[in-house]
Amino acid sequence: MNRFSLFTLLALLTISCNNGGLSGEDDTTIEPPKQETPVIEFTGSTSYGNIHEVEPNTEYTTIEFEVDTPWVLTFASYNNESTEWISADKTSGEAGKHSVTLRMEPNNTPDNRLVRVEIRNKSVYDSTRVTDINVDDMINTIQGVCYMVSILQNRYYADKYPVGVRVNLNAGYNLKELIDEYVEEKNISYDDIEYLDVRGNLGNSTHIDSNYDFINNSLTNLKELDLYHADMIEIPVGAFMGNRSIHYITLPHYLQSIGDNAFMNSELRNVNLRIPPHVEYVGMNAFAGTQIGGSVIIGTNTGFISIMDDAFNTPYIFTVVFKEGMSIIEGGKNTFNPALSFMILPETLMEIRHWYLNNVGIICCYAIDPPHIIDSILMQPDRVGGVLVPVGSYLFYTDPYDPWNNLPIYPAL
Repeated sequence: MNRFSLFTLLALLTISCNNGGLSGEDDTTIEPPKQETPVIEFTGSTSYGNIHEVEPNTEYTTIEFEVDTPWVLTFASYNNESTEWISADKTSGEAGKHSVTLRMEPNNTPDNRLVRVEIRNKSVYDSTRVTDINVDDMINTIQGVCYMVSILQNRYYADKYPVGVRVNLNAGYNLKELIDEYVEEKNISYDDIEYLDVRGNLGNSTHIDSNYDFINNSLTNLKELDLYHADMIEIPVGAFMGNRSIHYITLPHYLQSIGDNAFMNSELRNVNLRIPPHVEYVGMNAFAGTQIGGSVIIGTNTGFISIMDDAFNTPYIFTVVFKEGMSIIEGGKNTFNPALSFMILPETLMEIRHWYLNNVGIICCYAIDPPHIIDSILMQPDRVGGVLVPVGSYLFYTDPYDPWNNLPIYPAL
């Protein structure tokens, strides 16, 4: 059997903060909505990861958790920046309940700081770990291979808060015209705009090129782009390729297609990127070369998605989740990070096509009947550490005539 370890946070993970708070507000600012996360709960059934936002002068954050194995805590950055500004009063322990205090230096820099806190099974780091697995110990302890929470410490604003703008393009205006009116009215510049919420059709046929050109080349200090309410079904080929300012994006709810190279080599740093439920196509290199990290969560209302070569090939993605309702996955070469830790395949999955999947630590497949494999290099034992399947389906997956049988199968769901 392949060697791998399993790790579960069993009860509740709570994060609490001590904030000094900020005073003062620019009355010309349209504040972007803030994510409120006073409590993060974790039940042990899934561990997609969380992002926790704190103010520049936050002194500490406390994480409380319960684990069933010895554990270690480590820090990692998404963009190779220093993590010396954050430390923990405890970085390892035995099974049981624990409380760890993360201490943070005040952020007096002009940039946000983002760090990934990883809580892992200690045996992952032990060279002498066991080489076999007791299946009985695995039941109900399969989805918490690694728990990750990302701490986003906001930057310090010496004089004023960033400007957020909401625009509605339904009236037929192009984006530049509306922003110019706002900038003139408020007596600010393009560089003051760090948050943009677009309503209406950003990619309408009349202004499609000029709208994307304006965002990429004029709003050079834009950090967050919210397209959730935009009337868009497609992000065009290369729409934001090489954009050096946008760190976070919310994709349109009714989006159906993400074009080739759409965000390639941009500065995106989303943690837990959610692909909207209507998306059926993610193009070649769509998010390649970005700094998106943590998890990619892919939902569906159509039951089908096609993900092309290198679409999510970035080293900071560790977990991929296909949500229930997905029945057919069509993939390409190097679709995801070549060293995924964890992948969830839903009970509704029926077929995997043309998927040349690189190394995955653990695949958790909830399908009762093994999904049909068509021309996919997924079934090579040197590429997958283990596949966890429903207990009652173990014989189906280990049928000598089924390609799943080439992988180490464990009846653990």
